[in-house]
Amino acid sequence: MWSYSPKTLSSNAPQQLVPLRAPCRTVDSASCWRPRREVSMRAYSLDLRQRIVGAINRGGSRTEVARQFEVAVRTVDRYVRQARETGDLTPRPLPGRPRRLSPTDEGQVIQLLCEQPAATLPEYCERLAATTGTVVSPATMSRTIARLGWTRKKGQWQPGNATRTHGLPGGRR
Repeated sequence: MWSYSPKTLSSNAPQQLVPLRAPCRTVDSASCWRPRREVSMRAYSLDLRQRIVGAINRGGSRTEVARQFEVAVRTVDRYVRQARETGDLTPRPLPGRPRRLSPTDEGQVIQLLCEQPAATLPEYCERLAATTGTVVSPATMSRTIARLGWTRKKGQWQPGNATRTHGLPGGRR
């Protein structure tokens, strides 16, 4: 049997615990926390982009400007090329399709995980459709659960029936 629990990072990685959006009712409160991810892939501000291009236009070398603003040389090249080609330095839209589940739906998924940690992916999909009206596939549910920082955990092992004896394979004794 599988159940879901929050993912933990290695002991040497810095961790900040943040409360989940939905409180858990049937799971102990210690398991309703997850580590905050440290990596942030946000676009640099428009102000920084303009200062980088301005420094290049004033005659600074690419390496010096990259070191001064603590960005990669490739980033400097990309901003200079974007300013030259379009005249606009605003960040481009992120590629790809939007997520199927909204942040509200993700909060509902967390609530479902807390209420029924041993349910299967199809069961989570059915419960989400019943509560929010959002229909997703088990694959989408699996990706969402992983993105939220939860991992699958096997259920506790239980010994077999002690009264039943098994003979040797092939009917031999």
